[in-house]
Amino acid sequence: MFAMGDNSYTTEIVRDGKTLILFTARLQDKHSINYVEDVVAEAFKKISPYLKEKQQVLYIRDVPDFCVDGEIPHVSCQTATEALIAVPSWSTKPRSLELLDMSIHQAMIMLARMQTVGYSQTFGDEIFNQGIAAHYASLMTGYKLPYEGMMVTKRLMRGALRRWDMRRFYNGWLAGGKRSKWRGHIVGCALAMAVVPRRYDGSFDLELAVMAPGRMLADQLWGMCHRGHRAIYAFHGHGRGHFWSPWFEF
Repeated sequence: MFAMGDNSYTTEIVRDGKTLILFTARLQDKHSINYVEDVVAEAFKKISPYLKEKQQVLYIRDVPDFCVDGEIPHVSCQTATEALIAVPSWSTKPRSLELLDMSIHQAMIMLARMQTVGYSQTFGDEIFNQGIAAHYASLMTGYKLPYEGMMVTKRLMRGALRRWDMRRFYNGWLAGGKRSKWRGHIVGCALAMAVVPRRYDGSFDLELAVMAPGRMLADQLWGMCHRGHRAIYAFHGHGRGHFWSPWFEF
């Protein structure tokens, strides 16, 4: 670990012949960097066998303007080897640490998917990429996603299906949109759970999660829209005792 001034640090983590360079900026104290480094090292260990590039970079810093509602971390991949996590602050409150933990896992699988599947080309690609990252992060950590308890109606699924092949990502469907900012995320997460479910023994097919192409999932979404009743899928999380369950409109 190397100090860079202004409470900024950099360190290299090596697993399976792959290297992750971690940059953290404006940390509050030594405890923060130790915690972050431990979480990143564990998340990188899980995903490193599926990375194609030998070197990648993860940059974490407090940028509240990039965060959802100024409170929820924002994760993005600038390139197939560079990921950014914007946190609202370096808080050590339990929920803040949970969200940071999930964001780190999301960043790792997003890098792996970008190196394997490629960049999102359509709206459908993007919501599935977001959904699979959230699904994976919640399973790996056992923590609740920000949109736990929200509903995915068949009307919402049909709306996503109509936009599936469009080249715009429709901000109103993703975090930060003016309407229901989680619409795209909960549809993507429902798809991810259908395509890569948690097995009965609690295990998870990480290889499939990394390699599943979003552009081939329109038929899966169509089936969810037209199967049985006008089901509402209620999100109850993925972690310890959490699940999706079908509710019904009558």
